[in-house]
Amino acid sequence: MIEWRYWRWQVLRNAPVALLLFFALATLGITALKAIPQNFVAESRLALETPLALASAPKATRTADHIQHLQTVVHGLRAEFGPEDDRLSLSIESAREKPTILVIRSKMKTERDSLAFVNDVSAKAIAASDTSQRTRIDSALEKLRQIEGLEGEKVKKATARLAEFRPEQTRTPEELSLQLDALRRELESAKQIKIIQSPEIQKLTQELANARALYSDQHPAIKLLNAQIEHGTAQPTAPILADLEDRVASATTALARAQDDERQRADLEAQVAIASAAHLRAQDALAEARLKGDASFRPFNVIEDATAQPEISAKKLLAARIAILGISALAAIGLIAMRFKLDRRVRRPRDLARGLGIAPFATLPDLGPSLA
Repeated sequence: MIEWRYWRWQVLRNAPVALLLFFALATLGITALKAIPQNFVAESRLALETPLALASAPKATRTADHIQHLQTVVHGLRAEFGPEDDRLSLSIESAREKPTILVIRSKMKTERDSLAFVNDVSAKAIAASDTSQRTRIDSALEKLRQIEGLEGEKVKKATARLAEFRPEQTRTPEELSLQLDALRRELESAKQIKIIQSPEIQKLTQELANARALYSDQHPAIKLLNAQIEHGTAQPTAPILADLEDRVASATTALARAQDDERQRADLEAQVAIASAAHLRAQDALAEARLKGDASFRPFNVIEDATAQPEISAKKLLAARIAILGISALAAIGLIAMRFKLDRRVRRPRDLARGLGIAPFATLPDLGPSLA
């Protein structure tokens, strides 16, 4: 049989102490939990994006170059903020068939400061990525720019030499060749002209025939007549032939000089053409390298905006509070059990048998204050 009066008395006796202990421990635990400094962790995720040829939206991809580039960006950020700055945490997440992501985390006392710091670091990471890629592209183009400049200077020099060229002959080789052919034909014709003998020459010829009948060819009279005949025949045509020969020689010299001028002009024009072609190839190579550089540029964008969360989440805080309440309740129950166990006062017949070993043969009911 349950002794309701006894247990009601125990409850009334121990409940205040138990409740006091419970509330004291719970208040102390929750106060200590609130006293723990609560930091906010903000996180932002960035990735290099590669534009697709068949889609307007960019898609992040993973390559070794991307990983190396992100490592360069991380190294620059750590050098700027210092390795001992515990506010900042940088990490690179990379996996097969997944994009390579730069994760920026910040732990600060307020949510606002944490978000502001992460956004500032993200902006610096984007700027560092863009600067690094532009520097790499510009360094690759610099050599091609130098080559293009050198080829351009060669074109200018070759064009200037061609413009400064002054030929010795004003007439073309074709004109001089026609003139030389005409002079040669005229000279050949002059050599074929037969001089019409004058009466004096005819008389000398008759005397020479008569003298040959009387004398030999070695006779002085024969030699004198031959000399007179030759002098009278050659004298009129000699100046004409000499003049024609001089004109032919002059025309031949002029033609040689004109041909040499033509070769020099052709050589200079060939140099201009070669230099221009090389300059054009250098320009094409530079333009192609610019296109490839622009195509290889990868924008570094935030794929997940920065969000701040308490370092100790609400679930963890709730679990801690429940644990504090549970521990307080267990401590209160333990206190009640200890008081009940250590209490040696006789409150029931069984307490008399337990304490003294005497079994009561009768009990008097508690009639309350009515007998007072």
